[in-house]
Parts: sequence; C-alpha cells; structure tokens
Amino acid sequence: MSEPEKNQPIFGMHYGDLGVVAMAVLFLFGFLWLMFSPAPLKGLDKFDQVAAHDREATIAKLEKARRQKEIDDAVASGVVTVGIAPARH
Repeated sequence: MSEPEKNQPIFGMHYGDLGVVAMAVLFLFGFLWLMFSPAPLKGLDKFDQVAAHDREATIAKLEKARRQKEIDDAVASGVVTVGIAPARH
C-alpha cells in the first residue's frame, strides 16, 4: 500500500475553489441583508424628498424671477404704470 500524500486538498478540491465558495457566501449574505433591511431604503426616500424639495424651491424661484422680469419690462415700456390706488372707506 502506498502512503497518502500529506498535502492533499480538502475533499479533493483546490484552495481557490474554497475562495470562490467563501465569496459566494459573502455575496449571498450581503444580498439578503440588502433585501430584508429597511434602513437603506429609508435613506433613499429621505434623499428623494430633499431633492424634490430643492427642485420645487428652484422652480418657484425661477418662476418668481420670470414674473418680476415681465412686470419690469411692462412698466419700462409704458404699457403698465405703477401707482397708489386710493383707499376705500
């Protein structure tokens, strides 16, 4: 009988195969954590709300500036005059 080799890989596998299995397990746990953890989704929702608020504020600011420019152009051209209306009693 021949003596078995001392450096045999575990179950006839190469050590690189164990690395692939370890990486697959890490990816699996990461995926499961992402799927069942509500925390990352809450962060994204908050970010979306802040971004939407910023967009609305920017749009309102641009609309106000556009309206003011139209008023200024109308007053400068003489189409509209600015005056103080008499008080109603």
